[in-house]
Amino acid sequence: MIRVLGKQEAVAIFEPRCLLADATPAELAQLVRWHEALARLRARDWHAAAALIGQLQADFPDDGLYRLYAARVEAYCRTPPAADWDGVTALDSK
Repeated sequence: MIRVLGKQEAVAIFEPRCLLADATPAELAQLVRWHEALARLRARDWHAAAALIGQLQADFPDDGLYRLYAARVEAYCRTPPAADWDGVTALDSK
C-alpha cells in the first residue's frame, strides 16, 4: 500500500509474478512467506519482518522487491513510524 504525494487515500500496488492457476508449489510457498513478512511489517514487528524478508532475500537474491523491503524495514528499525502509522508507505516525491 502506498500513498502518493498530495493524496490522502492509499492505493494497493502489485507486482504480477504469474497466473495463480499456473503457479508452482514453490511459487505458492514463496507467496505465503511474503504475505507473512508483510503481515509482520504492518504489525510493526520489525525484527520478525526483517528476518522473514532476509530469508526471502537469501533464497531469491536477484529479487528487487525483497531488496526494497529489506531497506524499508531496516529504516523502520532505526526510526519507527509514528504510533498512528497505518502500514502505508507515504511517498514524499513524484
